Amino acid sequence: MPASDMGRDKTWQPAGTPVSSILRIEATGKVARVAKESLDVIDQVHGVGLSAHVAIPIVEGGSFSRPGVFEYYKGGRPVHIELSSRSSTPHIDFTHEVGHFLDHQVIGHPGEYASRAGNAVLSGWREAVEATEAVQRLSDLSEMSRFRVSGPGGGFRYVPVDRMYVRYLLRPQELFARSYAQLVAMESQNADFLTEMAILRATRGGLIKYPAQWRNDDFMAIRESLLRAIMEMKWRK
Repeated sequence: MPASDMGRDKTWQPAGTPVSSILRIEATGKVARVAKESLDVIDQVHGVGLSAHVAIPIVEGGSFSRPGVFEYYKGGRPVHIELSSRSSTPHIDFTHEVGHFLDHQVIGHPGEYASRAGNAVLSGWREAVEATEAVQRLSDLSEMSRFRVSGPGGGFRYVPVDRMYVRYLLRPQELFARSYAQLVAMESQNADFLTEMAILRATRGGLIKYPAQWRNDDFMAIRESLLRAIMEMKWRK
């Protein structure tokens, strides 16, 4: 099956262990609700084959500025996933952290990020990501000290580039987690996910646009590469 047809051809099914079975919801309230809703969506997109033997809790934590966290010990053993009840895009933020968990514990060697280690199953994803306009723009910004933006009353002004933030966005594991969350949104077409993705991609006047998420057309090659990897790992059948 061509990867470009996978999202439309529903003859496939998630395979192996459901993602929800290796993540225990120990939070309550909004965080518990968002985690359950998100895991229900993820389980419809893929399983995790037969190789996942780790289970970690989901707890409330983080903050408004750091709404989601995947924690692990120095030796690589996972601790938990945190989600803040103050997140403005909670389903995407939670799924982003699930992406970190899968990258670190399920794909490749447990305890290291497969995206950073150069795992072969993600080679197509790596090439696709690096070729996108969004990543090329981030790479350009990483070399700039200032960037010209439109002013609120017309004209323009120069704003300092947060190069530390840009370098963070360009980390392989961050690129993977963001692309994974966007894949789940695109494949599921879930209304909450799509609304939150639109919020994350919105342009705000007078500020530098750091393209953390991809336009739909810029994302297509990433989508196809991730779907190929999912099939290769037998997360779908």
